[in-house]
Amino acid sequence: MNYGKAIRTLRSAKGMSQKQLAGRAKLDPSYVSLLESGTRIPSAGTLEILSEALGMPLYLLMLFASENGDLKGISPEQAGVLGKQMLDILTQKEAKTKRR
Repeated sequence: MNYGKAIRTLRSAKGMSQKQLAGRAKLDPSYVSLLESGTRIPSAGTLEILSEALGMPLYLLMLFASENGDLKGISPEQAGVLGKQMLDILTQKEAKTKRR
């Protein structure tokens, strides 16, 4: 599982800075940076806090963190398509919310 890449991708897709995410999650910005770089691995509790701060269910954050070996029965191509579709849905939802 690559939580750092998932956090960075989802944060960027939501148009948030590390500092903004840290503020919403009540975490130190340097800790968010360490998580995104893969230097630190988040605890289950931290993942829950981050998913809430990102405005998405924990299972989606975990799905984004999945790597080829984590997804049994799904080809890398299928996983890539699914990930892109989910990211498109999330960013469209966010854009609609901002327009209101």
